[in-house]
Formats: sequence, C-alpha cells, structure tokens
Amino acid sequence: MIEYKYLWAWDTMMHSGQCWKDMKQREAEEDNAPEDVIYKDTNGKWHRFKDIQSEETKQQVQRIVDTIK
Repeated sequence: MIEYKYLWAWDTMMHSGQCWKDMKQREAEEDNAPEDVIYKDTNGKWHRFKDIQSEETKQQVQRIVDTIK
C-alpha cells in the first residue's frame, strides 16, 4: 500500500525508479510527514501538493494520484 500517494505521484512524474520511491516513502513515514507531501528539499523541508504553483503540474500529479488504489 502506498501511504504517501502525492509523493509517489511526484516521483513517478519525475521518472524516479522504484528503489527511490520506496526510500522516499520510508523517509516520509519516519519523518511523520503530512499525507500530501511531494518532495523534501535539501534543507529537510517537506513540500506539499498545495505548494505547487503550476496548475498543469498539479493536474498531472492529481491524475497519477487518482490511479493509485
């Protein structure tokens, strides 16, 4: 089961491999990150779906999220 669907969708959009996606899911879980995180920056801050400024990117991420069961 994918707990952090937006993170998984973001990584899918970025063409990340499965190992990377699994590692980031674990990292988000360990950090007790909010459910809608999309990535963690170099300063350790988790960015969220609501922070995406491009409507096109938001729609693309949401389409991927909608396919996750």
